[in-house]
Amino acid sequence: MVNEKVSDRASFFDIIRAASVSGGMEVSMDNFYLAIDLGASSGRHILGHISNGRMKTEEIYRFENKMQKTDNHLRWDEKKLFQEIVDGIKKCKELGKIPVSLAIDSWGIDFVLLDQRDQILGSMVSYRDSRTKGMEEKVFRIVSESELYYRTGIQREIFNTIYQLMAVKHENPEYIQNATHIDAGQHSRKTEKRNM
Repeated sequence: MVNEKVSDRASFFDIIRAASVSGGMEVSMDNFYLAIDLGASSGRHILGHISNGRMKTEEIYRFENKMQKTDNHLRWDEKKLFQEIVDGIKKCKELGKIPVSLAIDSWGIDFVLLDQRDQILGSMVSYRDSRTKGMEEKVFRIVSESELYYRTGIQREIFNTIYQLMAVKHENPEYIQNATHIDAGQHSRKTEKRNM
C-alpha cells in the first residue's frame, strides 16, 4: 500500500481506510483520534477517545528521531519520519482502534520545497543547522526588520523559516527557482515568486 518514495505517498486517510478493513479483527465502536507529535529527539502517537464523558489518552507508538550530519548540514531523515508515521498508524489497526481523525504536530519552522510534480527538492535541513548564519542581513536588505515583524508577528530568531529560505537561495538557488510548494508538515502552500 505505501510506496517507498515519500513524494509518492498515499494520503494518511487512505492508509487509515485501508487499515480499517477488518480481517477477522474486532474493531472498537468508539471514535478514536490520533495525535502524532514529531519532536526533536523522538516522535510519538497518542490515541485518544471519550469514555464516560472524559478524554482518555494512551501512547501507542514511540520512535527515535535523530538529525544526521551529511554534506556539512544537520538533516532530518524525512523518509524514516514518514515510515514511522505509517508504522504508528498500522499500530492502531493492530489494536483495533482505527482513528476517525489524525493530526500531526511538528517543529513548524522546518520544511521541504516541492516541485510541480510534488517531488522534494534537496532535503529537510534542521532548524539547528548553522546555514542561517549571516542570512539576517540578506533578508533585511529586502524587507526591514520592523516590516518583517509587522507581517509575521514572530520573534526574531536565526532559525526562522525566512532565514532558512534565504540560506537555500544562497546555496541552491535552483531549488527556489523550481519550487511550486513549500511543505512545512502542517500544511502545504503554493509559493509566491517574489524578489527574494
